[in-house]
Amino acid sequence: MFWAVHMKHRETGEKRIQKVEALTALKATPKTKIGRGTPWVWQGTEPFSNVEDVAVSIGDGYYKLNIEVKDATDNAHVAAV
Repeated sequence: MFWAVHMKHRETGEKRIQKVEALTALKATPKTKIGRGTPWVWQGTEPFSNVEDVAVSIGDGYYKLNIEVKDATDNAHVAAV
């Protein structure tokens, strides 16, 4: 199964998802660059199928989310998160 491991850079605030193949969510996180000595912090893990419709590849198995955001005037636009 493919998992979306959400991470955030503690210095820049950049958010990413890494697509990881593993049997369980608990086994997916250790396969990422999250850990001691790195600036990346784990934010959560979910099945990749939950985000595949809004995930945009940025290369090397990493993704950013494109989500639809509605502003106060109800005009829809797409924003990278």
